[in-house]
Amino acid sequence: MKKIYDYDLNAGRYEPDAKRSPFAIYNGEALRRFSVDRPTGIWLTDLDKDICKALSTYLVLTSDLLYRLFSNQGCSYEKKEIQTRLAKLSQSAYLQKLGFESDSGYSASKAYVLSGRGIGYLNSMGIRYRLGGYLAAQDHVGLKRILAGNQLLIAGICDSVRVSGIVMIEPKNEHERSFHLFRPTATCFNRNNEAYRFIEAVRRTTAYEDLQNKLERIVNVHKRRSRANIRICEEISVVLIAEDYRHMCEMIAKVHKEYGKKLNLLYTYDLAIYSSTEPEDALFEYSQDRSSNSFLKKLLAPYL
Repeated sequence: MKKIYDYDLNAGRYEPDAKRSPFAIYNGEALRRFSVDRPTGIWLTDLDKDICKALSTYLVLTSDLLYRLFSNQGCSYEKKEIQTRLAKLSQSAYLQKLGFESDSGYSASKAYVLSGRGIGYLNSMGIRYRLGGYLAAQDHVGLKRILAGNQLLIAGICDSVRVSGIVMIEPKNEHERSFHLFRPTATCFNRNNEAYRFIEAVRRTTAYEDLQNKLERIVNVHKRRSRANIRICEEISVVLIAEDYRHMCEMIAKVHKEYGKKLNLLYTYDLAIYSSTEPEDALFEYSQDRSSNSFLKKLLAPYL
């Protein structure tokens, strides 16, 4: 885990724009859901089964994320092989293909979710699929948030995960319900099936007030965790995923002063996750530098 200091935040304002994340939000972007009028027949392979099972856990994936997931699991599937099977599964209505279209064209790789036949196939294996209605209601921002979170999960940040599941407690007064529930991008569980880390992917289009509201609800639920619908550790961390380094610095400057003492906040960004060989190396812990030369570092930050 890396440290990031207040003078790093100042330097981040002058950080040149790097390559944009495929999960960044583009101007004029919209989601396109591809439909198949006449599904073709298909002879299912072991790879098809593994793809459907992966989507039952991660909900939405790209071919690149699937390739990295299977590689981490020790499978020998080639990326081209995965892409070919994704196309066939989409044409046969086991999957639905998604496209992210912007003013400048496609801004990300195509993504995939389970479709009717794929859900039925999982049911035949005794695997219950969830959140189909939730996914169907998501726009390009919502789906890219899940993809950004999945990139961190697939990198190996934790072993047992639940994507987009609601965490809540039953308040004494019904009108307080909205203050005691939240839906993180993902939840990480330890060996005792206790939630110890919540992951929240934040895009540039996310209003600060919305992020502030969610962090406040996480605090509320954690204080009353004994009544939660899942088991939650006494010590938890919340990982906020930004689009890029500059965005991460902007986010830290906004939220850490108010919530850094209420929650153990960790930070990262899409490209750091993609390029790190160890997932923990992509995480940043913010700390104010109180050393004697910190003032000088702040002054020199734009030039470092």
